[in-house]
Amino acid sequence: MGYADVIVLMLRDAAVVRNEGPYALNLSVQQGRLEITQLLLASGVSPNEPIKGGWYPYAEAAKQGDVSSMCLMLDYGVNVSLKNDRVGNLVMALSGRHFDAAVLLMLSGYVPDDSEKKKVLGLGDRWGARELYSAVMSIKPNEGSLSQQCKAAEKSWKSVMAK
Repeated sequence: MGYADVIVLMLRDAAVVRNEGPYALNLSVQQGRLEITQLLLASGVSPNEPIKGGWYPYAEAAKQGDVSSMCLMLDYGVNVSLKNDRVGNLVMALSGRHFDAAVLLMLSGYVPDDSEKKKVLGLGDRWGARELYSAVMSIKPNEGSLSQQCKAAEKSWKSVMAK
């Protein structure tokens, strides 16, 4: 019996989904276990529930540069504006130099506040790439379907890198 089998058995209990689901979802994203992330979301675990400390799975996926999990959560109605109070999602993605995740954040409608914008530009200055970081922040949301947003993230990332 593998992890997925155990998860399926546990998810039969609504209390487990409600009480342990957010932790399990965040952990599956941290570990890059896309199949477990899919199982949890399909079983009703909300991508909009934080774990203690205010961490959200979408923010964790951005931090890890896990665009596949981000796209999956978009399909399950994640609120892209939810973020940890201390660090914005865009800063987390760009701190790890996960430009594809940063582009997807912007395409999906994430709006960094002024403090986060300043931090992003500071990262760009530190790495001698202010224009690149500024270009990522200037990306406008894509009004198309979520799958189109995921495809557009890849296309936009390639165009940003060509500059």
